[in-house]
Amino acid sequence: MKVQLYFHQLNFHPCGMSDELDLNLRVAALEDKIAKLTSEFDSGDTSWVLVSATLVLFMTIPGLVLFYSGMVRTKNVLATVMQVHKAQT
Repeated sequence: MKVQLYFHQLNFHPCGMSDELDLNLRVAALEDKIAKLTSEFDSGDTSWVLVSATLVLFMTIPGLVLFYSGMVRTKNVLATVMQVHKAQT
């Protein structure tokens, strides 16, 4: 049923080749839309995403250090800090 609906939406009949030109036009239009969407990437947006990801990664180590240091005794905090640092690098 879904296949028949899909072919009906494309105005394409699996048994005949009468609408092959129409299908080619639709594919070409879709390729043009995809090319337009991919050309709209901005280098500033990409840079901001990379900077944000870097900042999040830099926050991870201190956050884990504080979390795991709160779970151990005072005398073991330094060892825990070193273990977290070694696990992240």
